[in-house]
Amino acid sequence: MNDFPFFSPNRIRTFLEEQSANPKKSWGQNYLIDRNTIDSIFQDIGNHIPPRTDSVAEIGIGLGALTHRIMDLPFPKYFFEIDPVSCRLYREGIGKDSEATLFEGDCRDHLPQLKDLQPFLFGNLPYYITSDIITLCLEEIPRMTGFLFLVQKEFADRILNDISSLSVFIHFFGIPQKYKTIKKTCFYPAPKIDSTLLLFQSREESIFSSQKEIAILSGLLRSSFWGKRKKLATSLRDSPRELFNSNFFKTDEDIAKWKEKFQSVLEEYQFLDSRPEEISIENWLSVGKKIIFS
Repeated sequence: MNDFPFFSPNRIRTFLEEQSANPKKSWGQNYLIDRNTIDSIFQDIGNHIPPRTDSVAEIGIGLGALTHRIMDLPFPKYFFEIDPVSCRLYREGIGKDSEATLFEGDCRDHLPQLKDLQPFLFGNLPYYITSDIITLCLEEIPRMTGFLFLVQKEFADRILNDISSLSVFIHFFGIPQKYKTIKKTCFYPAPKIDSTLLLFQSREESIFSSQKEIAILSGLLRSSFWGKRKKLATSLRDSPRELFNSNFFKTDEDIAKWKEKFQSVLEEYQFLDSRPEEISIENWLSVGKKIIFS
């Protein structure tokens, strides 16, 4: 732990210059450089990793700020990294004699390979694909036990405080909560705003029994929140078919059938004349379960 060399911006700049590289904004490369922050993350992380966990994974290893501590956790390990420089650093450094698996390339292409495991995930997520990555993890890693993701504070605040298609979707799988706030000065290059460590722990018993059920809920939620400030009846009527996963919904008639069923449940709950953001998470859970189980 004390040998980790990249707590210094000067050391990072020197290393990247030697590699003819720079931090890429397109990859969301803001390296965590604060030793105290990293110590605080791992001080009690064992209390938040569910006992049923059988592996750990990290999305975006960067220069290894989290990776070198994840290496100490008593689980099989899987790492995902798109940057060839970071991959080479890992292979020649902390991963040299490790049995951990490194997936090189876009994590979205490789995360489904964890589908048969019960992993707990770590990651410092790029802002522009944070929603995509979280949604993919929920949809494609059905036995995931939870995650601890560094995300922009504004994103975490929306998940924790606002009613949106994503915040509702996440609650069907488990409970998100704020773990810590990380100041922007703890990163190099420093981002414009602070970050939040978002802790998520999955339900021990999944609500869903199939990928089709997840796809149904996802499509209906996207349709519900599709029209900004529109009432649910209008959004459901006018939302485009592209909001539904084409792998599961082959025809317009299939989509119309589920919309009609959903509309019937919303009418039963007297929500059709409501805007989606006016409905509580608890009521959305009730509506969703009614759709899935009926």
